[in-house]
Amino acid sequence: MQPPILSSPLPGEKLYMYLAVSEWAISAVLFRCLSRKEEKPIYYVSRALADVETRYSKMELTALALRSAAQKLCPYFQAHPVVVLTDQPLCNILHKPDLTGRMLQWAIELSEYGIEFQPRLSMKGQVMADFMLEYSRRST
Repeated sequence: MQPPILSSPLPGEKLYMYLAVSEWAISAVLFRCLSRKEEKPIYYVSRALADVETRYSKMELTALALRSAAQKLCPYFQAHPVVVLTDQPLCNILHKPDLTGRMLQWAIELSEYGIEFQPRLSMKGQVMADFMLEYSRRST
């Protein structure tokens, strides 16, 4: 089995993102769909959580993973429509009118991008996001 080779997106192409969170790290995989069965990774982002972040809820960690990915991959988010595939109701949470604190700040930051949310169906790319989490744990 060959490791996935990173690819470059076409101008304006719709890109997709898987997010993964754990008690010690967050990660994201940005990829493009070549067909219904073929996904090509573009970029991997992963980082360990700060001490205070380890006490965030799973929803907050998922939002943090998206915010961190959007900050690091800003040129991709500005030049391409991005679809986040997640099993969390992130879209509903980020668009709630009664958000406060950090979630409100993150929602405002993320609102500058035209991010679309869809339920996660495929697990192929999610495996890469999960691997990045495990790898970051071993590296620390």
